Amino acid sequence: MDMGIVTPAEREAARIVASALRQDAAAHEAGEFQAIAERYDDVYAEVLPLCKDMRGMVATGFTFWDWWADARNHEWQYYKGITREDWPRLARHVADAVEAARPITDPVLIRHFQRAAQPGVFARLARLLGLGRGPA
Repeated sequence: MDMGIVTPAEREAARIVASALRQDAAAHEAGEFQAIAERYDDVYAEVLPLCKDMRGMVATGFTFWDWWADARNHEWQYYKGITREDWPRLARHVADAVEAARPITDPVLIRHFQRAAQPGVFARLARLLGLGRGPA
């Protein structure tokens, strides 16, 4: 995966995403859980013109933010190894990585990102049965 941020616009996009994650980390620690990802759509709209495609670390930041909101919406379940108290620390780790265009190094997050990158059970089954998408 290309972690590099190439253009000044991509650097600005990374800064915007990192700032939003840090703001939500502070809100989370203040007990303002409803604020997590409240600005997601606005930040996405601000970043989209700066990046032709959401790739690399900017996409990583949005993926993490989505997981965080999902965890909040499901009473902090479904993210093995991550407790409610862990999310702000992890958000700051992701924010730092996004802004510096360097890989995530937290072992729990690495495990979650690796799992997310794997094809789902139906995709694996289709591949085993030869039902993959081929030329029409």
